[in-house]
Amino acid sequence: MDIDQMDNRLSLTNSILYKTSGIRSWAGACLLLLVLLTSACFGSKKTTGPKPVPPKKPVPEKIDTIVTIPPMDTLQWSDADTSLSPVLVQDDPEISVPELTQKEALDKNAERIFKDEYHITVLLPFFARDSAAYQNNRPANWSLDFYLGFKLAFQKSPHTNARFVIQALDTRANPDQLQKLISKGALDNQDVIVGPYRSNLVATVADYVKDKPTILLSPYSASSRAGKGNSHYLQMNPALETHMRTTWKFLKEGNPANPVIFIHGKSASELSKKELWQSWIDSLPVKTRKRYSFKEFDEAGDMAMEDFLIDSLLQETVINNIVFPSWDETNVQAIMSKISSGIAEKNVRLFGLPQWIGFERISPSYFESLQVHLTSTDYVDDEDSTIRTLKSGYKAVYAQPMNEEAIWGYRCGQYLATAMAEEGALFQRFLSLEKPVKYPKNSPRFEIEWDVDGTFLRIENQNIYMLRFADGRMVLAK
Repeated sequence: MDIDQMDNRLSLTNSILYKTSGIRSWAGACLLLLVLLTSACFGSKKTTGPKPVPPKKPVPEKIDTIVTIPPMDTLQWSDADTSLSPVLVQDDPEISVPELTQKEALDKNAERIFKDEYHITVLLPFFARDSAAYQNNRPANWSLDFYLGFKLAFQKSPHTNARFVIQALDTRANPDQLQKLISKGALDNQDVIVGPYRSNLVATVADYVKDKPTILLSPYSASSRAGKGNSHYLQMNPALETHMRTTWKFLKEGNPANPVIFIHGKSASELSKKELWQSWIDSLPVKTRKRYSFKEFDEAGDMAMEDFLIDSLLQETVINNIVFPSWDETNVQAIMSKISSGIAEKNVRLFGLPQWIGFERISPSYFESLQVHLTSTDYVDDEDSTIRTLKSGYKAVYAQPMNEEAIWGYRCGQYLATAMAEEGALFQRFLSLEKPVKYPKNSPRFEIEWDVDGTFLRIENQNIYMLRFADGRMVLAK
């Protein structure tokens, strides 16, 4: 999988051709099960479920086949020979795939490019050579879970005329390794690249696809700089600005009698957040602006967190909305402690970022007493019947519970399968059509952003939920 020397400790499906005609293939399920049963490289997740019994030969409702392409029937999660590039299934030579310019890439008059086969590369840091990666390495853990959910979406895709060749490559979160993959042609002739994980690697691949007939989807990194002016880059995980804008709109539509306090530090990045929030306030009528105020702290100066006073800013008989868009767990914990000690009988709602969900040192009591609200692109409603069915099917295939990362991978795969089946290769050119494709529920919703002068800015997922903490879990806020 990387491209250096062969290592046979763990194998997955290498280049599997999915023909999606209502596929429910047990063959693919058994093949992918190797990922979790083979622990020599990744280790294994604990599960309370019983050890799966090899299924009897089932008869799916609609039978089609998953065709393996000899001799590429397995993918080595390790170093491969550097003298060889991955063997790819060739596109139909009769299909012309022009290298579109940035202007042409968003041209509504462009013709759709439909193929018999679409090639997809999942480019993530699996750290396949590290035997404990899946247990101890968060990027590796996230990557494998995302990948399993992603592939499951193609197995269950209802589209009848699309086939997908999927390969997985290990970046090891290493820029040199990524360059090696690029120089050896591992990313050539791909219709879509999904990944990488780190923002610096994303920037490299974004530059690589900019003038090629290839789309890059970024499922994790939220850097908006890589996609600026690049119509071949689709930001699945929205940037900080988009999350903040969601919070802004939520509060703007709320009760105008409730004050909003924006808390920020004095570093350059913190001040940029304030400036963005201030620009939104300045767009309001003068009288409405009085609802909003700012409060700053300076850990390096004379206003450290322990000296930060908040009680005097809070009003009685109203809901006090406090916005703290920080992903620093230490600062978040400190501000929660400070606010909790000063609220007394006052009503507070604290608005933050999706990273807070993963914070392990912060007591749930803070989330409860401060009525914490967070934005999220991958909210999972466990009470939804579709989610329950999906989790049940996932556990039957992989013998472990389906987590949020796998569900996010499934949703991204659903979107991609639908987009390519309905709009063909370079489907991003048709995002602005008046009659857009109907995508599965809760899948990404991409929108094109334009500058004030009409120039193209970026393509980003705008399907963001506002969540609130209630009854020990995050639920949709209203």
